[in-house]
Amino acid sequence: TKDLPWKAMTVKPRIGVLKDSLQEARKQYNAGNQSVYEGMAHGIYGKLRQTWELAGEEILLNNAVQRYRRDIQTKRLSKLHAISEEDCQVLEQGMSKCSKWLSGHDLARADNDQIPNPDELDGDINILEEWVRKIKKIHN
Repeated sequence: TKDLPWKAMTVKPRIGVLKDSLQEARKQYNAGNQSVYEGMAHGIYGKLRQTWELAGEEILLNNAVQRYRRDIQTKRLSKLHAISEEDCQVLEQGMSKCSKWLSGHDLARADNDQIPNPDELDGDINILEEWVRKIKKIHN
């Protein structure tokens, strides 16, 4: 499924692509190619943000509601009662962090933060992966 276009992938293969991309970015970081790493990391954060958005539809909402689909699959709604405020906060926090680092967002000049290193980026991907695992348990 990693051969599918990004747009056609579900959350699970997207996470695999993100991890593969991080491995390549980590090589650049370890080789001291900071500007190449930063460009790759910005791209990874953009795709991670897109994956969080998809996870909201596919995982949290159990595919009951999807963008650009005319109907709502009401039979899938029965599993949504077990979603907690914390589940929603993790989703929001993940998307917010990605938004700071994705390409196309210019940081304020007063913001001297450096793009997260590969270990922190890996941790951000793992937060999504663990969140997906937790929500899937709720829906099963």
